[in-house]
Formats: sequence, structure tokens, C-alpha cells
Amino acid sequence: MRASDGLWAARVEAEIWRVCCVGGFVAREVAVAFYFGPSELSRRELYHVGAGRFAEVPFLLSEELVYLDDVNRFLRQRAWGEWTPNSKAKSEFATRKPLSDNTLRAYARDLDNFFTYLEIKELDWRFISYTDVIEKYERDLSSGAWSASGEPLENSTINRRGDRSVEFLQWASEQGLRGDFALPTETVSRRISDGRSARMGYSTTEVRIGRRRVHPKRLRLPTIAEINRWLSEIKARYGSTKARACQFVIDTGCRLEETVLFRADQLPDPDTISLDRPARMEICYGTKGGRTPGDPEKKGKQRTLRFERDALVALHNYRQLGRLKALEKLGHSDRGKDAPRELFLNEATGMPLTRDALYRAWHNTTTLPFVGFSPHAGRHTFACFTLLRLLEEEFKLIQKTIDVIPRSAVFQAAENLVDIYLKPVLGHVSGQTTERYLEWVGDHLWVARHRAGWSSFLESDPG
Repeated sequence: MRASDGLWAARVEAEIWRVCCVGGFVAREVAVAFYFGPSELSRRELYHVGAGRFAEVPFLLSEELVYLDDVNRFLRQRAWGEWTPNSKAKSEFATRKPLSDNTLRAYARDLDNFFTYLEIKELDWRFISYTDVIEKYERDLSSGAWSASGEPLENSTINRRGDRSVEFLQWASEQGLRGDFALPTETVSRRISDGRSARMGYSTTEVRIGRRRVHPKRLRLPTIAEINRWLSEIKARYGSTKARACQFVIDTGCRLEETVLFRADQLPDPDTISLDRPARMEICYGTKGGRTPGDPEKKGKQRTLRFERDALVALHNYRQLGRLKALEKLGHSDRGKDAPRELFLNEATGMPLTRDALYRAWHNTTTLPFVGFSPHAGRHTFACFTLLRLLEEEFKLIQKTIDVIPRSAVFQAAENLVDIYLKPVLGHVSGQTTERYLEWVGDHLWVARHRAGWSSFLESDPG
């Protein structure tokens, strides 16, 4: 172990007992490995001793509260890109991106699950093989024998946890902490797009043999009538600001964290937007990619939103009226405090809405359009509704209606619009998600042929 690692372990050991003494952790029923996140105190101490870049890295403890040095060293190296699964293929001077805070926490929790499994099953990671990972760990995840609910896990979850365990075992082999870890792989070809043209390219990548096939689920999206009922309940129960923030997700395709961190000064004046053009604005707070671990502003990769001008007008009106009223509340309760920069503010306190508060308002309603309608499904709703609107505009330009356009032409146009328009707006659209969007368009193409058009379907009330 290097000296810097010893320093880290010593500081963490002190923090462990400080946390334990105040009852700072809760043991799960079958937990053997425990997940911890550094406290504010430990962060300051780590910065003080020159180890500040590790201040946001979570760590794992054994059942006896012993610091798991090897897996925690892996987390530190993975956090800052000092090691990646394809490290051997890169030069010594290659630039590697650090993991975002959210990704790093997900890594730690997946490894928590893996090491707990090993302890319960009395398996030693120094000697297990890839076959053990596939035929024992992943098999038990698939059967439900190793899941909190006792139900089989989704293939996507199994693949992710398997990937994390394999990465650790690869790293341990390269560090000389165990014998050689043989990982069988195969080369697969994937279609790619640069997001600026309809021309498609292909790339090849190595994937481990044994990953489970993930079958994309059919999209279930709400109608406008269902959305309006749901938003009306949110407004009545939780206030107009939370309703407006939920509407923001559907209008713009933003994630919840991007929504609550969106700043008022990022919103353009509607008078500067032509009536015949979509609204455009830049976002970077809460976005994925390009984040510096521990950044309090959570500033990520910048991207440009494009959405209906009417939605911009509604947001501008909120900024001029509802937000100012909330700021007055803050002024009365905490004079001298700097005004928050976020757009959406709690009506009672004037403080920014939190992600958890918005999540609860989204889900805790009796009129939720359907079970499973999540904020991520709200992004899909934005994408599909926008795709239908763009398709109608495309065909109007050639003076054709959608009921006379061949299906193959509809699908080709839809795929091009996803690549050129939606991918830059949403930040990322996988090939599987594109297939789900096209399937959804195809499902409702028959509906449109028997009605006045796409709009009649969107306005319909299934109940």
C-alpha cells in the first residue's frame, strides 16, 4: 500500500468511529459490507492534509467495521480515471475523465452488493473466476435469490452489477492482488451518429461474453388529458411552483436535478424569440458529463434546450410573478441572506426546490397517469410528443398528410429527427431508446390514419 493510501486509510478510520459513535449508519438485514459517504467534517480534514480530491469518494467497511483497503483503493483510482477497464490499451499520458459523483456512488453501492454476496457465500475474490461471477452471482441476481425483494432483477441491473464486479477483479489482477483474471470478450459493431446529420456510422467495441440481452420495454406514455389532470392535482396539493417544475420536465426533457438547479438568469426573454421559432436556452447545472467531483454547483456538460415558445412564456411569467413572491418570503424570514439563483423556489420559504421534494410531488398523487410514470418517463413524453410535432411539420413542408406517407418514409424521417434534433436536446439517446421511440410512433401510426391526425390521439382521454 502506498503512503498516500495509508494516510487516507488512517483519516477514514478516525471518521468511521466518529460516525459509528453517533449512530450514523443503519445496517441492512443481510449486510456484511457497509457503504459510507464522507461527512462534511471528514471532507474538511482530507482537504487539510492534501487529499482533497478524494473528499467525495465513498468507501466500504466490513461487518466488523474494518476498512476494506483494496476495494476502496479501486474506488479512488476509478473515481479519478487513474484506472479504467481498458487502461492497458491507453498510453501512460492518456487523459481519462473522472467519474461524476452520482456514478461513483452507484459504483460503491454495486460493489457493496457484490462484497456482501461474497461474504455470505463464503467466496474469496482472490480466487473466484469469471465463471463464478456468471454462474453464481449473476444467476442468483436473476433468480431473485440475491435481491432485497426476492424477485428477479432486470437484466440491465444484473449487467451493471456484473460489470462492476468484473472491473474490480480485473483491477485486482493488474495490481498483483490476485492471480490472472481471464475475461472472455467478443467484438460487436454498433451504429453511431454525430447528431448533426442523418448519415450513420459504425464503431466496434469489446464486450464481455455472458452479458444478458436487454429487451427494450414498450413505451407507455400519457395523453395530454391525463397530464393535465395530474398537474392540476399537484397544483392543488403541493402548490403551483411544483406543478410548474413538473411541467418543465415534460416541456423541455430535463432531468429532475437539471430542473431544480436551473437558474433564473438562464431563461431568455420571450420577446427575443421569433414567433415562428422554438425557444432555445443553454443549461449546464446538474447535467451529465464533464463534472468535477465535489463541485458544489454540479456544473456539467453544456447543452441547448429547444422547446415550444408557449412554454417559455409561461416560465417567464412565473419568474416575473410567482418567483418574486417567493423571494419576498425569503426576505422576511432571513434578511441579509443572498437570494437564491435557482428558478423554482418554495412558495412558503423562498428557498430552492429540492430534488426529493419535487420527486415526492411527482409521485404522491391519485391522478398519476399510470403506475411507473416517472420523471424519466416525462423525458420520453417530451421526446415522443416533440417527434410527432416535428413529423407533422416535415410532411406539411412537402404538402403531404401523414395518412398518405408510406410507413418506411415515416420511420426514416423519425429516425433522422431523433439523431439530428432530439439527441442534442436530451443529451443522450441510446440505440435502444431510439428503437422504443420508433416503435411507439409505429404503434400509433394506425391510430392517426383513422383520426384527424396525431394531435387527436394526444388530446384523447382513454378513461
